[in-house]
Amino acid sequence: SRRVHGMDHESTKRSMSYLQRMKERIVITQDGQPFIALRYENDGDKCIVKDPTIEDEKETRMSASGIIPYLGTPVVCKGLQQLTHLNGKIGDVRKVDLEEGKCQVHFQEAGLEHAEIKFNYLRVVFDLPPLDA
Repeated sequence: SRRVHGMDHESTKRSMSYLQRMKERIVITQDGQPFIALRYENDGDKCIVKDPTIEDEKETRMSASGIIPYLGTPVVCKGLQQLTHLNGKIGDVRKVDLEEGKCQVHFQEAGLEHAEIKFNYLRVVFDLPPLDA
């Protein structure tokens, strides 16, 4: 729609807004407070986040083990001891179980079944690799 309508057209603005929201990586804390995850630091030990409810919110550092990827967030499995074939596999969160401490992850690779993965074995994927043609 950008080529047809131009950048100032309402359809283009709405489409660009939806695209931006889909690129946001939403995480929550154990008590359910949402944040937008921006990146990892200290070799993945800390996650830089900001509160989406506060305009011009400054970035905050949180322990990576203290954040939980939320619905639709792309993740990669890391450090699994039992389901080792899933380490390095990318998927997206479809269900969050705070009581069990797990996310249901559906994987992008054909043939992989969805799995319940503990929070501490998941890392948010900020830059998705290109799809195979």
